[in-house]
Amino acid sequence: MHILFLNNSPLIKYGLAPGLVDIGHEATVIGLWRIPANEQKDVLQRYVARVKPDALFTEGFPGVNWAAVRAVRVTAGIPHVYWAIEDPVQHAASLEVASLSDYTFTTTIECLPSYIERGIRTGLMLFACNPHVHRSVSADGERSHDIVLVASNYHERASQVRAILSPLIEDGHDVMVWGHGWTDANAPVTIPFDRYGGGILPYEDLPAVYSAAKIVLGLHLVEDSRTQTSMRTYEALGCGTCYLTFDTLAHRSLFEPDQHLLCSKNAEETRRLVAEYLNSPSKRQKVAAAGQAFVHGHHTYAQRARELVLALEQLP
Repeated sequence: MHILFLNNSPLIKYGLAPGLVDIGHEATVIGLWRIPANEQKDVLQRYVARVKPDALFTEGFPGVNWAAVRAVRVTAGIPHVYWAIEDPVQHAASLEVASLSDYTFTTTIECLPSYIERGIRTGLMLFACNPHVHRSVSADGERSHDIVLVASNYHERASQVRAILSPLIEDGHDVMVWGHGWTDANAPVTIPFDRYGGGILPYEDLPAVYSAAKIVLGLHLVEDSRTQTSMRTYEALGCGTCYLTFDTLAHRSLFEPDQHLLCSKNAEETRRLVAEYLNSPSKRQKVAAAGQAFVHGHHTYAQRARELVLALEQLP
């Protein structure tokens, strides 16, 4: 089976597309969003004619012309699969795209009923890791810190920032943060300039930065879903780091806290966990190794690719 992925995000480029190849299928990845909207139909038609894919695949809202995608899909007679990775936060918009697609995956189990009641073929697909990418590598000496966070500073996560990140900076730990908005004076929470790595960390550098850290922090936009987490959870665990995340329902549903990862709901708990695990390499490494083994064994993009292939095989 050959899938044409219309977005070249790291999630696809380093995740689902190579996962598909790992299980013996073919993948072509393009960045359709780079093409002006009025030219996307022609460009997509040329790609379809050249690679002759069995399906088109799009995730999130990458700036593609959905009408063009639908027109090409109808003309070519091949299905379009949509992965609603912004659920549940942007669920209304996801429903609109799903209505133009042949099959929709969601990361959020609680959203399944609203797709089904509209007659939209749907299934659950979580984020994952790619063990070829998300693995323990040589530490980045120049960017080696005890504690790191790679995440943007969304206003909606301010309470989590105060629970997970702020107390560690206040206590003087060796913390470094990458992402947008951390020094914005209009943000609910900011960090000192000397704790800011500067903008978005290149995705290719992620494994080295995570491997160098003793603890990686995790923030999320959703706290009450049984399945929705940020991609960061699987990436950090895959890199073999001790992962300290804000305590959400999904992390307690999908993982074993204190075995695969650490969970905290407030500043006091964060301080306690960091003091306990930062000062005990053996305990920290035990959790890191168990978390890595768990996601490498149960949450890989090769496994997600099998879910994709199975869904396509069941389409009429």
